[in-house]
Parts: sequence; structure tokens; C-alpha cells
Amino acid sequence: MEKVNYCLREGEPFDIGRSIGEKLCKNELKMTSFFDNLEMAIDSDSLTKTMDLFTKYCPHVLEEINGFSNVLEIESRKNFYLSYSFISPSCSQLAIKNSTNYPDSSVLVRNYDFDLSTEDFVIVNYKSKDNYHFIGTSMLTFGVDSGVNEHGLAVSMSACGPPVGIFQKAKVSGLRFWVVIRLLLETCKTVGQAKELLSELPLGDNVSYVCIDSTDNMLLYQTVNGVRDYSIVENSSENYSIHVTNHPTFPKTVCEFPYAAQNSLIRYHLLENYLKVSGRKSLSDLKKIFTTLFPRGLYCNYYDEFFGTTKTVVLYPKERKLEICWCGLEKNGWKTYELNDSKEEETYVATYEKGIAPEDMFNMIRLKE
Repeated sequence: MEKVNYCLREGEPFDIGRSIGEKLCKNELKMTSFFDNLEMAIDSDSLTKTMDLFTKYCPHVLEEINGFSNVLEIESRKNFYLSYSFISPSCSQLAIKNSTNYPDSSVLVRNYDFDLSTEDFVIVNYKSKDNYHFIGTSMLTFGVDSGVNEHGLAVSMSACGPPVGIFQKAKVSGLRFWVVIRLLLETCKTVGQAKELLSELPLGDNVSYVCIDSTDNMLLYQTVNGVRDYSIVENSSENYSIHVTNHPTFPKTVCEFPYAAQNSLIRYHLLENYLKVSGRKSLSDLKKIFTTLFPRGLYCNYYDEFFGTTKTVVLYPKERKLEICWCGLEKNGWKTYELNDSKEEETYVATYEKGIAPEDMFNMIRLKE
């Protein structure tokens, strides 16, 4: 069982940070494994680069960290978030727009697959001063791994190739995805603006970012070891979807890392085959695919192998809301959170089930360049 929180974060950044720290002290937030060391020393060179990037792109997050650190009585320059955020998990993503083939609401659907100890189990409704209002899923307390903002821009991610962090050191310096997604939601209105910001930012992850905006433009942006490529599907295009799992799909990124785990290929082709079949597609079908156990679906429960679904999320750009099924288990139900609703903060419990991963699931297969 896991405790889930819906949190309202509104006002001055320093006050938001203090509120987060106070909730942690009262045991109102989960003590994830990231909290094992609230203070983490960073070498002076990395600290300088980190502070420069945060000061340039997200000074309000530094203020939140200062407020949090003030409550916990730790040095803000040694805050765990700064250490982890400078330099990934596995996921499946699908952006699909309303069309003749798909008459339901335009959505961005994704599974987040990693382990339970690092999952915040928090939905945040952020209204930080001077930034766009957004609702999303919390990552590392101050970061976000998916969400939709007041202008109808929805963003999520999946690891692309070898995830950096626990398993591999980054080959380039830059910001991690949980910082980047929050920046996109707080500063961008459209897919075009999101692409421009992604192209400007120093990116330290191997990640596929997927975006869809309120006018049904879609973006897939990949970065692998500093090599980047992207594709924009405009709303006038006959192509009505974008899907990606955990391997590169563009020629430039495939050339940089021409391999895919067998499970990533299986999940990718499962989505591809569903989209290719003639006939109308539906959101209910997609939800079923994302919550059906691998290999018949995309849901995974291999938490001990760092490959368990911690959440299945549906983002609605036009409606400015999200639906979430915790741990990919339908018996947890689907909870809906709207950007502008009057819902109070709440806490509830989600369950999960553990399974054993197939032996060949992580075999690496060479891609055709």
C-alpha cells in the first residue's frame, strides 16, 4: 500500500518551499529514498554550474529550495534536489489528437515505470507567482515528470536509450527531465515554444519528450548523449498520433545509440500495431492497453528490477485536466484532477502488485541505422 497526496502549491516560491518542508516534518509527504540524504555535498565546479543554470532558467525553484531548507535547517546549496538535478526511468507514451480515426478527446497518455521507493505519489496543482498555472505529477518533490498547464500544453517523457543517473554517468552536462518539464509547463504555451526552449536548454538526460498543445500540434523531441532530433506533427497533418517507448527512433539518435531493450521494442510495436489497424480507436481502448500486463499490454509490475508501473496518466490539453491510475492497477480506479477545480487537498491509499520479469525482457537488440 502507498499513501497518495494531492497538494495545492500557490503563492510566493519561498512560502511554497516552506510549506513543503512543514508537510514533510509532519509526515504528510512520503519519505522517498531521495530523502535519505537531505544534504548532499556537490563539488564546487558542479555547484557553480548548477546554480548558474537554475539562476538563469528557474530562479523561483531556488527560492522554493531555500524555503524548504529553512524549515529543515539544512544548507540550501547542499539540498538533495540540486545534486540530483544536474548532470531515468522507463516509460511508454502516446499523444493522439481528435480525428476521424479517433473521435475522443485529444490526449497524452503515458506509463511511468521505475521503482516504488523513488515515486513521490503526489499530484501537484502549482500556481507559483509569475509562472503559468499547471497540474502534474511530482518528481523529487520540486520537479515534475508530466503535466498540463493553463494554456493547454501537455508534456511527458520517457527514457531514450541508456538512462543516466543510477545506471550510467551522463556524457553531457545539463538539467534533468524533472526540471525541464516543470520549465516547459511554467513558461510555454505551445508546441512551437516548447521546441524552442528544449533546443535552448542544456539537457543532461537521454530522454524522449512528448508534447501536445490545445490546438492539436504534437512534438517528439529526443536527446541521446547530447545528440538531438525532433519531429513536429502539425494539426493539419493526416498523421494523428505520436508514440515512443525507451529507444531512439530518429536516424541521428539511433546512430548515437543503435540498440533497444527487447521490452521497449515489444511495447513500441504493440502501440504501432494498434494504431495501424483499420477502424476507429478509443480512449477506453488506450486505457486498457496501458493497464494490461506486459507483454499483452504496457503495464509492468517488476518493481525489484526497477521496471514497475508507478502511475498511468492521461493528460487532456483542451480540458486542462489529468486522470491517473496509480501503479497501473485498475482496481485503484481512475482519479480526475482539473486545473481550476475547487478540490481540497486530500490523501488516500493506492495498492500495487509485484511480479517477476521475463528472463529475456532486458536483452539488447541492435537497431537498423
